[in-house]
Amino acid sequence: MHATHTSNAAGAALLFLNDSHAIPNSTLDGDSREAVTIIPPCWTKAELFARPFFFALRCVACRRGVSIPMLSFILRAPDLSELDDLSALQMRSKAHWGYDAAFMAACKEELTLTPADLSDTALVVGAVDGAMAGVAQVGPRGQDADLLALFIDPPYMGMGLGKELFNWSVTAARQFSRDRLLIDADPDAAAFYEKMGAHRIGITPSASIPGRVLPLLEYRLR
Repeated sequence: MHATHTSNAAGAALLFLNDSHAIPNSTLDGDSREAVTIIPPCWTKAELFARPFFFALRCVACRRGVSIPMLSFILRAPDLSELDDLSALQMRSKAHWGYDAAFMAACKEELTLTPADLSDTALVVGAVDGAMAGVAQVGPRGQDADLLALFIDPPYMGMGLGKELFNWSVTAARQFSRDRLLIDADPDAAAFYEKMGAHRIGITPSASIPGRVLPLLEYRLR
């Protein structure tokens, strides 16, 4: 399974009140939640360009005791009953980048989560106001860790959630006691991972499309 991401303006739209990241499933029980605060629900993607003015407005509002509503973003462990919905989320996220029906059909098996993923890999859901907005998955890959998936549902793209899920993935990879995290990146996602600190080290064959190759990146964990 190769990883992708969403356009997130380098996470600049996030208004963090704390800098917390969840840890892998093995230590993330059903009641464990790590919350951050993100942009107001009234914002559109076009309005993200006005965020400096929003910061100024928020400062003025705080001085006057006025509260500006925010969305709640948490990282949590998924339930078995959510795997079908998370698989559909991954398909929507992949299709967002313009791939045709034949391409998406070829990717379906790779993008389908199974009960074994819950037991054999670290899997996390990013939820915005209770709605599943993104998913990330990390597993072992020989002597390395593997970023198996990182997807954001299209309605939540552009909010910086990809950065939060990637940071969780790094934490999860370190729990596997590996030295590096390998990323089979969608070509459109490679720049995002490089911005997050990963480096290209070659190419790797697609697991879904015969003859297709993907950028191979590594993120050093130690």
